[in-house]
Amino acid sequence: MKQETTSADRAALVGRLTPAEYEIYLWLRQCFSIAWIAETLEMEKQQVKILAKKVFKTLDVTDQWELVRYYAPLNRCKPPAPAIQAEELACVLAFYPEYRAEAAL
Repeated sequence: MKQETTSADRAALVGRLTPAEYEIYLWLRQCFSIAWIAETLEMEKQQVKILAKKVFKTLDVTDQWELVRYYAPLNRCKPPAPAIQAEELACVLAFYPEYRAEAAL
């Protein structure tokens, strides 16, 4: 994905996702693994992989790291699970080490 794309462009791409793809997108954006998503949603791991690949293609990203990098800052929607806030914080700290000092305060 090109860095010069705007958040409006990215939001438009998210709007192209099917409902099933959008659900997978939400989990991927929160840094959950394919295996975890499959187990949580009681789906076959292969089916989640297929949906994830479709999400990556639609959003013009190569992997989950790029998805998080470019799409995590978009307007937040209600998280899929209550415990996701702790997972999200762990993800942010893992991908953006510069926030560790602020989180320690």
